[in-house]
Amino acid sequence: MTRTIKVLSTLALGGMLFATTACEDTVCKEALAKATTATADVQKTVTAQAAEISGLRARLAAADQATAAAKRELEAAKAAAKPAEPAAPAEKAAKGKKK
Repeated sequence: MTRTIKVLSTLALGGMLFATTACEDTVCKEALAKATTATADVQKTVTAQAAEISGLRARLAAADQATAAAKRELEAAKAAAKPAEPAAPAEKAAKGKKK
């Protein structure tokens, strides 16, 4: 009877272990599928944001070039509009007492 109990208890415990492992595998597979889907979604978002950042950098570079061109035009306009300064008159000698 002891052998029968040992064999039955071993089979019962092994079956329970197998059943719980199978349930955990199902749960783990579902969690892995959800995580994979979430990762794919995040990867798509990152790719879209990287493309948007590239576009914004291009717009920034164009704006910087436009600003530099405007500054050059402004400096050229200031230089063209500025009349030549007349020569400063020489200083008169001081009229003080000589020692």
